[in-house]
This record gives sequence, structure tokens and C-alpha cells, in this order.
Amino acid sequence: MRSSTTRVRPVMPDSEELFHQALARATPEREHFLDRACESRPALRVRVDNLLQAHHASGGFLEDPAHPRQQPVDPADALGTRIGPYLLQKVLGEGGFGVVYKARQEEPLPRSVALKVIKLGMDTRRVIARFQAERQALGQTDHPFISTVLDAGSTPEGRPYFVMEFIDGVDLCRYCLERNLSVPDRLQLFVEVCRGVQHAHQKGLIHRDLKPSNVLVVEEDGRPSPRLIDFGVAKALHPQPALETAHTEIGQFIGTPAYMSPEQAGSTDRDVDTRSDIYSLGALLYELLTDSPPFDSTRLREASLIELQHILREEEPPPPSERARSTRLRGDLDWIVMKALEKDRRRRYSSAEALAADVLRHLADEPVLASPPSTVYRVRKFIRRNQLKVLATGAVLMALVGGGALSLWGWREAIHQRDQSEHRSHFVDSLMAGSIPATELVTQARATFGSDHSALAAALELGAEQAHAKGDLKGAMDLQEQALITWVEIHGELHLKVAASHGRLGALLQDDGAIDAAEGHLRRALAIADQADGPVRASLLEVNINLAAIHRRRGRLLESAAQLQTVVDIRRREFPEQQDALGRTLEDLSDVLTAAGMHQQAAEARSQMIDAFQRAYPEEALITADRHIAFGSWLHSAWFTTGSRLVDAEDHLRQGLAFYKANTRLQGPSYTTGLLALASLLTTQDKAAPEALPLLDEALASMARLHGTESLEYARVEVRLALACAATGKDERAARLQKHAFELRATELGKDFRPADSLLALGSLVRGIAQNKEAAAETYAVAAELVELLIMHAPERGEWQDLYRRLVESRDAARGEDQP
Repeated sequence: MRSSTTRVRPVMPDSEELFHQALARATPEREHFLDRACESRPALRVRVDNLLQAHHASGGFLEDPAHPRQQPVDPADALGTRIGPYLLQKVLGEGGFGVVYKARQEEPLPRSVALKVIKLGMDTRRVIARFQAERQALGQTDHPFISTVLDAGSTPEGRPYFVMEFIDGVDLCRYCLERNLSVPDRLQLFVEVCRGVQHAHQKGLIHRDLKPSNVLVVEEDGRPSPRLIDFGVAKALHPQPALETAHTEIGQFIGTPAYMSPEQAGSTDRDVDTRSDIYSLGALLYELLTDSPPFDSTRLREASLIELQHILREEEPPPPSERARSTRLRGDLDWIVMKALEKDRRRRYSSAEALAADVLRHLADEPVLASPPSTVYRVRKFIRRNQLKVLATGAVLMALVGGGALSLWGWREAIHQRDQSEHRSHFVDSLMAGSIPATELVTQARATFGSDHSALAAALELGAEQAHAKGDLKGAMDLQEQALITWVEIHGELHLKVAASHGRLGALLQDDGAIDAAEGHLRRALAIADQADGPVRASLLEVNINLAAIHRRRGRLLESAAQLQTVVDIRRREFPEQQDALGRTLEDLSDVLTAAGMHQQAAEARSQMIDAFQRAYPEEALITADRHIAFGSWLHSAWFTTGSRLVDAEDHLRQGLAFYKANTRLQGPSYTTGLLALASLLTTQDKAAPEALPLLDEALASMARLHGTESLEYARVEVRLALACAATGKDERAARLQKHAFELRATELGKDFRPADSLLALGSLVRGIAQNKEAAAETYAVAAELVELLIMHAPERGEWQDLYRRLVESRDAARGEDQP
């Protein structure tokens, strides 16, 4: 993983961890430690203080607990010991809860590996969940620029660990400095980093901590090649239950401040998507070009949470050419970097591949998509980013610029407004930090803004978002309802602000399960939008999508499809640059049409989806290949209702597989899916299709690389291959494959194994072998062994005994004939 010792920024601890860390310190030092650890987090400080008071009140009861918590030890103390078959040789890195060692494996393959294990004393449930999430995250990726997981297990004490390839590499920026790489060479390396990030995004993962020390460079055949590491805080776009537990607690943030997007510094990570990694890539590119990050690292580390949020959300770093004082960077590279670093994520590059494509255009002296922002845009951006503050401080501006001459009264009024503005600004900062309870927000907002109803409504809506993010759905609905009432008082019923507010309230009610009320507000939002003047708002797209979900939930599939088609039409007309979002909507539309039995229309929607993703990622053939395979698999699954589409299915599958055959290092789960789908399609047309066996053989080899030969996934492909072998007269191989798959499933599933699921196929196979008078002795022998397994798991079936005797007799007879 790492070859040099680096310090990973610790994940912010929870109250239990801080309690034990504080308890380990002397009383005079304890207060200072907690002051620093709980800075800007008063609620956490209260919880820790309560734990300490309870501990002291126990009169020493907790001094010697039945199951004492291990105190942290020096990770170097473990060097020379073994974890599983791995000999620990060197500490490579240490984070808040884990340690990474360089280790040596001797069996079955001598090699150096990187082993990550939870620290002694840090094995809380939350930490273990986060640790397992990192392992799952890395396990889902399969790309030459991402470190791969080789093994996993637990120590005798129950601490989980996992093993990765050892990357003897150098920090990306340090590598560029030490080798004095030119700007074009640095940009080529950066493009490869983008492609690794793109692959992770395609697999549904956001890294969330991209920085130079998490990109190591190794040299292969004399040329540099990057490796992405440390997915310890990765977030799933579509999380499984195990991954959901790895999310940060409310009030915490995850990442490294110098490379963290503005949305990552919020009080919740629910608003973080792939565009957060685009920002971090922009910060990484900034440092590659200027040798320093966009903002001063020391200043960010020492800032309180509110100060950090202010810097990331409000302040603009100088363009790279100004920071580096280099005219060489002026123009394209300034524009590319600053587009990636946009505060408004909608204005960033839509994907890592789009960012890489613009860099490649610059290298090829072609026009880039990024461009310098206009003056009008900069003014509008300031107002959008500071909408609530503009509303809050507008009176100050009016007082100061309302006339050419300023009277004494006017000056005093301006001073009064300035003081009021500072009070409002402080309220807004607290609100954005999520530190005002929902129950107190209305009262505080009214006291702060008084008759400034627009600012009040905006504050209530922001508070509703914060409450929802914290899981306080009732508080969020109450605040949003108050905001809706306020907007109506300001604008009347027919206004886009009112429509958007109805939409937000409908979404919250939908989350709460109040479907009837939710549908009413969503319909009202669309009705108002139809009558109100103004441009189409992106928020109204969400209204249509939410209403489509309600239609689908209630079985109104045609209405759901119509609603999604509306979103598709609006996206094409109003937001043509958002091709990725268009592709996802078309995918949802296809799913609804499929459920409605409208397979031809569903197939057309999927075809348009492929086109949208190709436009969204023109340089990323991997995404296109995976979409071809997914579309081909879908067409094959619905072939009986799509008629000629069966030919289209084969064409799409072959297009996707052709990419992977030309790029063997990228072969992963999607490649295996394509092989299996194409083999299934061919055997549907001809059970003995000659191409099916080679496809299934390759699928089995691919599954072995992905999951090993003792996995359930491998067993499932063995069964598929066995059926193909039996259809082409290869009975002995079919029996061996079925026998191994049966034994493996019985072992892996344990009490959940149901042999009845396999009896029909196995019974047909062994009966066919028993009836064949010309089979080889080994074929009869393997079939007899298979029947022995059937007898063991289904002894009530008396026919197996007779079949076993016949096979043994045939085996012995065939062996006798073979004797000279």
C-alpha cells in the first residue's frame, strides 16, 4: 500500500472513544485535551463529561471492568509477529482506527503485501463497521489504477483485517517534484488518476479523501503509473446495510480539509455525491501545477468547524497561474482547475472522465470546455451562494447607497443596520453548521429577521434540510410547512417559490409514509409551476420524479412512465449538458415500462440511455462497455416479448465483451456477466451451441479470479457449465463439475442448503450416464460418487440406492474390459 510512513488524518472520534482517551490522561491534562477534541462540538463535550461524571460517581466500579478495554499500544510492538499467514515487517501508516503494515506471505505464493488491521482498543462497533465498509469498497473495484484486496480475516482477538497488494510507490506530488516532471507529464499522470476515480464511481463508490498521499506512483516498464489507495472513508452511492453503518455521525465530517469539497464540510454526508470527488481532483491538480493546495493546510487544520465551512463555501483561491506566478498556466489550465473547484457542484465537471477529457484537449491544443466566468456570472454566483446573507444584509446596502449625500440620520441608521447584519450573519453561520435545534429555529429566525419575510422563509427551508439530514423528519416537516406559509404570504399562491416549497414538503411527507398528503403537495407544485411565470427549475424535476415513484408504488405504471417521460423531455430541452442525469432517468423509465409489460418501449428507452451515457462519457469506453453488457443482458431476459430484439441483445453483448477482450486488465464482474449472458442467449437458440462452452469456461476462470474456486459464485457458474457439457455429450466433466458445486454449496450454506433444488438436474444427469452402455469407467465412477452425495442428503429417495448399484456395476465392468 504505502512504502513510506505517512499519517492519515484521524476520523473524528465518538463519545465512547473520547471517554476512554480522556480517562487515560491525568486530571490536569484532561480538560485541555477535551477542549481541543470537542472544539465546535459542544454536544459531544456534554456527552463525554456525563460519562466521566458517571465514572467518578461509581466509586471506582469501572476501574477494573469485567472486560477491560485495551489501551492503545505502539503499532511497532507487533513487528515480527504474525497475523494469519502474514509476518508483520514494517509500519507503513497509521490512522485514527487502523494500522497498515508491510507483511510477508510465504504460502502459497511468496510475496510482500500490505495488511490493514484495527488498532488494539479501537474495536468499537462503529469503527468495525467503517473498517468492513472499506474492505467491501475495495472488493467492488477491479482497475489497474486502484489497489486490490487479496485476502481478509480476523485475529484471534476478533480484530478484523484485510490484505492488499503492496504498492512500493511514492506520493503523487512528491514523485512529480523529485523527478522534476514537466507540466505535460504531470497532466498525463493526472488523467490516469481520473480514470481510476471514474472506475470507482462507475462501481458506485465515492472516495471522499482524494489527496496526494492517497495516490501512489509506481514505475512499470520505465513509465509512471498511479495507484489509488485508502478507501477507508469511501461512501456507497447505493449503500448496502453494512456500508450504511460506516457513514459519519451528525456534526462530523470526513476527509482532509485541504482537498475537501464545500458540501463535505456540512453537518451530514447525505449531500455528498461523485462531484465531491471532482472537487478533490481539482484540488489535487491545483497542487500538481503550483506545488501547494488551493487553501493553506495549516489554516484549515486549525480552523473551527464554522470557520472551515466559511472558507470552503465563501472564499475563492487564486487561479493556479497567480499562485505559481506562471504565465504557462494562464488560460486553459486556470479555467480547467477552477471549473473543477466550483463551489456550486452543478458547474463542476459532470464526471472524472469529463475532467480528464478536457485535460487531454489542452494537451492536444484543442479548445477546452472550461471557460473563464463572466462578470455577470460571478455576481450571480455570489448572490446564489450567499442568498440568505444577501437577504439579511440588503438593508445595509440600501442604507449606504440609497442616496448621493448621507445625512447624520442616515449614517446612524447604516450603523444600526450593520450591527443587525452582523447578528444575522452569525445566525446564518450557526444555521448552516446545524447547531440550532429544530424546535428553537422558528423562534430564533423570527427574532433575527423580524419583518424580512424572504430571509425568514429561506432560513426555515435551510433548517428543514438540516433537520431532515439529522433524521428529525417531524421537525423538518414542521419547518417546511412554516416556510410554505411564509412564501405564500409574500408571493401569493401562484409563484415558483411556492411551487418549489410544495415540492419539498411533498418529498418529506413521502419519506414519512404519508403518501396521500405527499401526492397532494407534489401535484399542487406542478399545477402552480404550469401557471407561474419563470424559467424551469431543476427542483421541479425532483417533483416529477417523486410523483412518478408514488404512481409506481400504487400500481399506476402508465402515469409513472408519463411523469418520467416529462422529466426526460425537460432534461433534453432545458439541461442538455446533464447527459448522465438523463441516462439515469431513462433507465428508471425503462424499468417502469418493463413492469408495465411495454417491452418494446422499454427497449427503446434503454437504447436512448446508452446514447446518453456515451455522450456523458465520450472518452470512457469502460462505462460504454458495461452499459452494452447491461442492455444486452436485459434484452435477453425479455427476449420472449421483444421479438427481433434478441439479435440486438447478442450485438450489444458482443460489443461490450470485445472491449474487455482488448483490455484484459480491466476484466471484472461486468465481463463475467456478459460471458454468462451471451452463453445463455446462444444455448437458448441451440442447447449444443459450440461457442457456449468456451464462453462458460472463460466465465468460470473469471469467477475464480474474482471470488476464488471455493465460493458460491464459482459454484453457480460450475452448474451452468455442467449443463452445457451434458448437452454436448461431455458427461464425465459435467458430473465432476456438478459434484464439486454440490459439495461446495452444502459446505458454504450449511443448514440453509436445500438439496432438493439440485435433485432434478443431477438426477437427469446420472440417469443418462447409467443408461449409456458405452461410457468410460471414470464417467461411471464420478457419477457413482455424485449419487453417494445424493443418498447422503436425500436418504428417503430409495431409487438412488438402485442407481448407485447400477453405476458401480457399469464402472467395474468397464474397468474389466480395460484390463489386458
